[in-house]
Amino acid sequence: FEDYISFLCAMPNMEPQAVQDATGMQCSNSLAYPSDLNLPSITIGALKGDRSVWRNVTNVASGTETYLCSVLPPRGVEVQVLPSFFTIAPQETQDLEIKLSVVQALNVFSFGEIVLIGSLDHIVRLPLTVFTLPVH
Repeated sequence: FEDYISFLCAMPNMEPQAVQDATGMQCSNSLAYPSDLNLPSITIGALKGDRSVWRNVTNVASGTETYLCSVLPPRGVEVQVLPSFFTIAPQETQDLEIKLSVVQALNVFSFGEIVLIGSLDHIVRLPLTVFTLPVH
């Protein structure tokens, strides 16, 4: 619940009082960007230059698994996932840094995905949606 409050507080043009009126909670811990909400997808509505987004994944399986990260980047965007591979035990978590860089400003949404391929044949997909803008 607190994550969603932080998400609402990070929305452009969202007044803290409106969040409090709607939820009863104050904006005490806002995210830097709405795209920082830890969901199994990433949407950036206005990417200029570079931005890092973080995701935290949890192993809900019964065995330890090693994942390899691959990327099908959105048009006009370079994407790097760090770490590019990791091993995670049951119920443990792993932070992923997703670095996005505009290589061509298209002024439209473009789509891609991050695919985590596990050694136990699990596949995790994180859809990417990015609207690129010129830096100037």
